[in-house]
Amino acid sequence: MSSSISSSSPPPHQRCDVCIIGAGPAALATLSAIHEPYTLDSMTPTQVNSASESIRYSRGVGPSTKKVCVVDPSGEWLGRWNDNFDRLGIEYLRSPALAHPDHFDINSLLAYAVANDREDELVESGCAQIRKLFGLGQTQVGLWKLPSTRLFRDFCIHLARQLKHDFVKGMAVDLTRNDNGEEDNDDTTDTSYTVTLANGSEITCKSVVLALGPTGTPVTPTKLCHVPKERLIQWPRMKEHL
Repeated sequence: MSSSISSSSPPPHQRCDVCIIGAGPAALATLSAIHEPYTLDSMTPTQVNSASESIRYSRGVGPSTKKVCVVDPSGEWLGRWNDNFDRLGIEYLRSPALAHPDHFDINSLLAYAVANDREDELVESGCAQIRKLFGLGQTQVGLWKLPSTRLFRDFCIHLARQLKHDFVKGMAVDLTRNDNGEEDNDDTTDTSYTVTLANGSEITCKSVVLALGPTGTPVTPTKLCHVPKERLIQWPRMKEHL
């Protein structure tokens, strides 16, 4: 079972092996990769069957025993994505059903839809009519169909519940590398990191993954530079106008 924990008041200091900052699809894919370090396209059929049996037996814990902590201010998986879906009225993803955060199984979103009698939430993308894709097995089984946003986020929540982690509601404001005391020592085996949250609490970990989505200063396309600034709204500021 998952040990997902959401907390509005995280402890002053906690430790983990991996701290993932962010809670979107990239963060969930990272969590999946940590607990299920296998990829179907790099394994022989025998290895696939063996790994599948192993994961089926220990699903929710996975081969990895690493303690993983996920930090996000929304307090839930896909918080920002859900907000964007609702704000922009997006009902279906542009990405096909084969593009999802489950690192191990390319068919899992499609399987989730079938298992929950929600195949009607997968619509044709038109890719099945492209000659170069027509002969692919992915096209024949429906992996190029587009899932509804509701199906996608329900699948992501379902996946997250199966992967062991602690969820901390908070804003990461600083990241510090804790060296082993020797400035020029290249040995990183003793290196750790401290993630500081806005409320002053800290998380010490061996590895940090920044799954923050688009960051940095918004860039205006050259052909739109002539548009008056008051009429050109970058997405980070869109919430002010919707």
